[in-house]
Amino acid sequence: MKRRDRGQIIFPDSTNYYATPELAAAYDEDSAGRRDLSFYVGLARELGASRVADIGAGTGLLCSLLAGEGYDVFGVEPEPTMLSLAASQKNAASVSWLHGTAEKLPTHCADLVLMTGHVAQYFLDDVSWAEVVAHAQRALTPGGRVAFEIRNPAVEAWREWETGASRVTSRGHVRTEATREGDLVTHIDHWTQGSREWTTTETLRFPSWRDVMRGLEAAGLSLERTWGDWDRSPVNDTSPEWIFLARSRDIDRARSTTRESVKIEPKTSTALHQAVSHALHRDVTALSDVRREPLEYDAFLAHRAVSRLRGLATVDGEHIPWSLIEKRTEGPALASPYLRGNGEREYDAYVSGMLDDIAPRLRAPHAHGTLVEPDGGITLWLEEIHHQGQRPLDARSIVAAAHDVGGLGGRWAGRERGEPWFFTEWIDRHGQPEAVEQGLATVRRAHPHALARLGDRLPRIEQLILAQPRVRDVLESLPHTLCHHDAVGANVFSTATGTVLVDWESIGPGPVGADLASLLFSSVRRGDASANVVVPLVDEALHGYIQGLRAEGARIEPADVRRGFDAAVALRWKLAVDVVTGLESGEAPRRGSQPNEPASEAERELIQLIDLLLASAGRVLD
Repeated sequence: MKRRDRGQIIFPDSTNYYATPELAAAYDEDSAGRRDLSFYVGLARELGASRVADIGAGTGLLCSLLAGEGYDVFGVEPEPTMLSLAASQKNAASVSWLHGTAEKLPTHCADLVLMTGHVAQYFLDDVSWAEVVAHAQRALTPGGRVAFEIRNPAVEAWREWETGASRVTSRGHVRTEATREGDLVTHIDHWTQGSREWTTTETLRFPSWRDVMRGLEAAGLSLERTWGDWDRSPVNDTSPEWIFLARSRDIDRARSTTRESVKIEPKTSTALHQAVSHALHRDVTALSDVRREPLEYDAFLAHRAVSRLRGLATVDGEHIPWSLIEKRTEGPALASPYLRGNGEREYDAYVSGMLDDIAPRLRAPHAHGTLVEPDGGITLWLEEIHHQGQRPLDARSIVAAAHDVGGLGGRWAGRERGEPWFFTEWIDRHGQPEAVEQGLATVRRAHPHALARLGDRLPRIEQLILAQPRVRDVLESLPHTLCHHDAVGANVFSTATGTVLVDWESIGPGPVGADLASLLFSSVRRGDASANVVVPLVDEALHGYIQGLRAEGARIEPADVRRGFDAAVALRWKLAVDVVTGLESGEAPRRGSQPNEPASEAERELIQLIDLLLASAGRVLD
C-alpha cells in the first residue's frame, strides 16, 4: 500500500469498486433487498429453463440461488476479487465458474442468458454492446432467451446518487459526485472508514431504446417482452427500469432458409382455412406449405406481432398461392392493458362492420378472418396492401392522404355514434399530462447546449407547456367528427383508388383537423416523412383536407379546420422536451423509422418540427 497525507490509504487498483476487497466483500450486504433476484429466478421458472448463464455474475448470489433451485448454471465474471467471493457462496460447487467476459461462455450452453445488476450498462459504446449480445446469442440453444435490465434514461437516476451528503454503508461513509457526458454517467465515490479514505470511480452508459434494440437485432435476437419495473408493470416514460426479454431467431432463420412449414394449431387452422377461402372467393379444401414471415413492427409492442402468412390452397385439385397479413395480440396474461386495449378496439372496429365503408376514397384493409382464443389472444387475418409511392412519404402521397382523411371527417361530421370501443383518450395520449412537471423542469434548466441550438424557443416551449389546459379547451370546443388518431405515414398506403389506412385501434371522435396533425406532424417525428417535404405543404394539405370534407357535404368552416389542426399539433409539446433532453446529452432523439439517420440530420428535422409546433401554438393561443 502507498500512504498519502493525513493517513489516507490508497488501495491497489482503488479506482475500481469491484477490485477493492473491503467493498467487494460488502456488496451483497449493501445490496440487500434487491428485487431483481426473485424476478429473474421466477422468470427462469416461468420460461421452463434448465440451463442458465449469468454474464457479470459478481459475487455469485444469483448463480447460487439458481443452482439451489436445480438449474445448471454458468457464472462468468471478469473481476478476480468478486469471483473469489462467488466461490464461497452456498451452492457454489454446483456452479460452473468462468473467469473472463462473455466470450468465455461455451456455445449453446444455456437456454437463458442473464445480465443482472445493470451489467448491461457497463458496455460503454455500440461496439462493445453489440459484442456482448452477440456472445450471449451464441451461448443460447436454438430458441433460447436473453434477459437484462437498463435504468430508464428519462428518469435520470444519477441525480439521486449525487446528494452532496455522505451516506452510511456497512463499510463506512460514502459521498458521491456524478457527471454526465452524452449517454455516459461517471460517479466518483469518496469513502471514509475511520482514518482511512479512498476513492472509486465507475462509468455507466444510459443508452437509448433504439441503441439497445440495434444491438439485439444485429445479434439475431427478437424482442419478446418488456417490463418497466420488478413488479412487471408495463414500460412508460416514468418507469425506473427497462427490463428486456429477447429470443434467439435461430429457429425462424432455419425455417426461412429451408422453407419449412409452420405448425398451425387445429382451432387456428380452421379459422385460417376460412380466412383463405374468403380471400380467394373460392371453396378451399386444404392448406399446405404455410409459412410465417415476421414483419418489422414497433419495438415497444412485445406482445403484438405482425407477420405475413403465405401458402398454397387446394381448390378443385389445383394449388393456388395465397398470402395474408396476420396481426396477433396476446391474451391478458402476457399483453399489457395498453396493448390489450389496442387489440380489442381494432377487433371491435372490424367486426362492427363500420370499416367496410368508412369513407369514399379511404378504407381499411379487408379483414378476411378473425379469431379470439380461450386465453384471450386475438388474431386478425387482413388483406396485404402495397404502397404505390415513396417511403418516406413524398408530397404527392401526403396531399392525397390529407384529402382522403378529410373525406373521412366529412362523412362522419355531426353524426352521433358513440361506440363503447371508440378510442376517446387521444388528448391525454398525445398531451401526456403526467409528464408536464418533468418537462417543465427540463426546459427550465436551460442547459447551454439547448440554449445554443434553440435560443429564444426555450421560453416559448415553457409557455406552451403551461398553456396545455387552454389547448385542451380549444380542441373540445370545435366541431367533432370521426378520426383515425394514428394516421402517421407508416400507416398510410397510397393506391390507385385512394388511401388505405392500417392500425385502426385509434379510431374515435375528435375535432376536425386532428388526424391531419398525425399525418403531417407525427409522420415527421417518427421519420415517416421529412420536414423538408411536410413544412412547405401544410397549407396545401389543409386545403386538400377541406376539399375532402366538402365533397361529403360537411359544412365546416375552414378556420375551424385550421384551428383543430393547430391545436392538435400544439398538444404534442413533448417533442420539444425530447429534443432539449437530447441536446443536453449531446445527441438528438432518434426517429423510429430512420434508425440509421445521422444524429445531425435528425436534429435538423426535429428543430424544424419545433418551429412548426410553436407556430401552430401561436395561432391557437394568441
